[in-house]
Amino acid sequence: MEGRKDKFDIYYDRYKEFVTKSLLKITAANMALTDDLSQEVWIAFYLEMDEVTKYTDEGIRGWLYAVAKHRFLDFIKQSNESQRADAEEWAEVCRATKRIEESVITKLMFEEYVACLSEVERTLVLCRICGIPPREALPDLDCTDNALNVRCTRAMQKLRDYMKNS
Repeated sequence: MEGRKDKFDIYYDRYKEFVTKSLLKITAANMALTDDLSQEVWIAFYLEMDEVTKYTDEGIRGWLYAVAKHRFLDFIKQSNESQRADAEEWAEVCRATKRIEESVITKLMFEEYVACLSEVERTLVLCRICGIPPREALPDLDCTDNALNVRCTRAMQKLRDYMKNS
């Protein structure tokens, strides 16, 4: 294993400047990105060293440049995917926020309206909204079923009028 490290050190010393200059050109002189990608290039070289070192000097340079370019392209692709995911996530947060705001406004408007109703009218409106027969909610109310339905219809009309005017 020690011989492999010594062999790597020789190639690293010989091509380090070439890899760094190539990456600086590719990354538009972004030193932090160049350092990160350089590490990936040298890891790839270490893993494939036995095959790569069979090439001539130009072949090794070509291999190092190709790996550097591909690592940069992978970085760009991942960045774009991440930005797209961030944009989609932000759009969903905005949609959810809008839905919550609309829900809160609707609830506040409804609560304000309901506060103006009598207890019987509130019960009738909630029965109509929830699909419950009014007689089930108000079994002890002293009126006919027809009268109860009329009262329910009038309470709902008050709700519609209030919502229109608000």
